[in-house]
Amino acid sequence: MRVTASAIRVQDLRKRYPAFRKPVDALAGVNFDVARGDVFGFLGPNGAGKTTTLRILATVLAPTGGGAEVDGHDVVRDPMAVRSVVGYMPERSGAYPLLTGLQNLLYWGRLQDVDGGGLRERARALLAELGLEEAADRKAKTYSHGMGKRLLMAQALIHDPPILLLDEPAGGLDPQGIRFFRDLVRKLQGEGKTVFLSSHILSEVEQTCTTVGIIHRGRMVVVERMDALRQRIGEGAVARIEVECDLPSPAVMQAILGVPKVRAVTPAPDGIVVEAEAGAEVADEVTRVLVENRVRIRAVRPAQPTLEDAFMSLLGGGTA
Repeated sequence: MRVTASAIRVQDLRKRYPAFRKPVDALAGVNFDVARGDVFGFLGPNGAGKTTTLRILATVLAPTGGGAEVDGHDVVRDPMAVRSVVGYMPERSGAYPLLTGLQNLLYWGRLQDVDGGGLRERARALLAELGLEEAADRKAKTYSHGMGKRLLMAQALIHDPPILLLDEPAGGLDPQGIRFFRDLVRKLQGEGKTVFLSSHILSEVEQTCTTVGIIHRGRMVVVERMDALRQRIGEGAVARIEVECDLPSPAVMQAILGVPKVRAVTPAPDGIVVEAEAGAEVADEVTRVLVENRVRIRAVRPAQPTLEDAFMSLLGGGTA
């Protein structure tokens, strides 16, 4: 196997689905690379082409045109080699409902040619690590949504692949479940694995991923490091100031709105958030209004642009 700098390389990838009236181009020439050891966040509105891309990378679907390589293996010419180096976690359950959690893992392990002598021990260890030890001998159909997600992750990890393809791993989970997967992805990156993560939860991508790719209508809008994307979007984004303070009265809030270039003032759990025109420096004036009205201030700090700001800015504020 030739060693490549990129764990994943996608070049002019296209996928057309036949339709009664007019074919649908789910992917219309997608290009991006994912570096080894990176956590790549793949974002886009519904129907943008995220799941289609993931399925092609996992060799579940064949592309209509263009190509992709995973760990140096072509997804069309060498699909078996690709499957040996990726762990694919689909959005919806792929477990067999009448098999137990352990039986599902043993089945997937054998499909991946995991050594028979160590397979059962590895399966038990994964179930314990993912919080399913007590449910190992229960049928998968009795698992809750969150447990089913963890079993899917265990199946993706059973052969210890260097590259993980995760389609909405935290979709539909409660905050505790979301945090579990966030911590798990960080752990996997710490072990040197490359993680390709599709998600609708922008806050989780922002906390987890080092690089972001945004796809819209089958085309890549941007592929950029998270810090560089924040900086670029921040130059034209609405200026925000977070003020930790006692909650001002409606009259004081109105006075802050009267500060030139201030657009909005909203309450926050620990104070207020002030939004102003891009590039505006209003912190001093906002502080003056609060001090003059004897509102106790604990901290004033500019808020960094969020991934949601970047997402909406790059898509023009819409998701159609």
